[in-house]
Amino acid sequence: MPPFARSRVEQTLGELVASHEAGAFVYWRHNREVHDGRARAIADYYAANNYDAGPQPLVVGTLPGGESYLLDGQHRLRAGELLGDAARRVAVEVVYENCADEAALRRLFRLINIGTPVPLQYYDEEVA
Repeated sequence: MPPFARSRVEQTLGELVASHEAGAFVYWRHNREVHDGRARAIADYYAANNYDAGPQPLVVGTLPGGESYLLDGQHRLRAGELLGDAARRVAVEVVYENCADEAALRRLFRLINIGTPVPLQYYDEEVA
């Protein structure tokens, strides 16, 4: 199996929030901390712009055995929670990556964050 197997799904932010609440995926331990102020600003932007999220895919990585982690988009997901029912008006693209193992999941996270420094905890674990 290649290290990544990718699918792209168009759904609403509300559907993604419901999936998260149902336990379909969790935040990955290396994600940046979610700041409600930033999430509120995103939610306000969506509401002010006819609920248009623009071309900003959210990324969920899945390991064999079904463990799934949100690797990118935690503030957009939180914005959806803050929007409540209106989140069903926000169309988003979700990229699902089936990762062969934890190392592939880590490589995917690094790839996503190549232009933005990742939290130090991530590198501490890499060095360890």
